[in-house]
Amino acid sequence: KTTSVALVGPGAGSNSKTMKFTEEILKHIKYVILDADALNSFQHKTKKLIKYLDKYKLITPHKAEFHRLFPKIKKSLENKEKVFKFLKLCKSNILLKGNTTLIGSNKKIIKNSHSSSELAVIGSGDVLAGIIASLVGDNKMSMIEAAAAGAWLHGDIAKKYGRGLISEDLIKGIPSALKRLKK
Repeated sequence: KTTSVALVGPGAGSNSKTMKFTEEILKHIKYVILDADALNSFQHKTKKLIKYLDKYKLITPHKAEFHRLFPKIKKSLENKEKVFKFLKLCKSNILLKGNTTLIGSNKKIIKNSHSSSELAVIGSGDVLAGIIASLVGDNKMSMIEAAAAGAWLHGDIAKKYGRGLISEDLIKGIPSALKRLKK
């Protein structure tokens, strides 16, 4: 059985080796979540990245990563407009991280404000990408559903935890968040 889901980026290093590895993953694996260094490695090579992005792929940039990839999209635009501009460039999925996270897919945008400022910690986005990777796949959720559910779950764990959150706390909070959801 072949792998159908991959998460690429966290801790990979932003260099040409990461870019080449990411390209191979994008060519051979159906569902791919790109985060952190996988995105940064395509700086100045956005066209190369875009040719691999389709409805089964998701990029998960924060604002700085987004603007490194898409420098022609004005920083002054509202985040919703930035997401629409991305969706015009390619038929893929985006989760633009921020106080309010926007998930865009095929001219549809989901706004997630079920969040906490405590999520602005190192490694938090890596955990979010991992949660999404665990939810997506054949006989599981579509990429947009997994991204929306993952963002909500991520925010819910942070809200429940409160001040002083570190990324490891997010991981520890997953089981109890799932139990709360089940109720």
